[in-house]
Amino acid sequence: MKKFLIFGIIIIGCINFIYYKYYKTGKFNLLLERYPNSKFTQTIEIVLGVVCDMLGKSDSAIFRFNRAINIYTLEESKPFSYYNIAKIYEEKKEIKLALKYYRLTFEKYPKSYYGDLSRKRYDYLLLLGYKEK
Repeated sequence: MKKFLIFGIIIIGCINFIYYKYYKTGKFNLLLERYPNSKFTQTIEIVLGVVCDMLGKSDSAIFRFNRAINIYTLEESKPFSYYNIAKIYEEKKEIKLALKYYRLTFEKYPKSYYGDLSRKRYDYLLLLGYKEK
């Protein structure tokens, strides 16, 4: 229990540091503008998407995750982005869009962790009676 508490405090500290040092001051956007071809730009977009999602800025988060999918080429990060877009749409009660992105995730990345998670979430929403079309 003590280790878990210490770990939680460290994680919260890191999130606060990233938020105030980079997100709030706009340094992430500056990095994206300054180094558009860096191997870390896709990761920065994903971090911005996660931070926006945590702050409740769902449209900004979707925008960032879509940029990570459409602009950059690192395939390992794309299932995470697709899954998070679907999750955000589900939280916004836009279930048809959520189902669409869950399906895209498990169809494009069937052997990934997020592909498996998306398949389960998709099946669960269908079980509840939602339909994609």
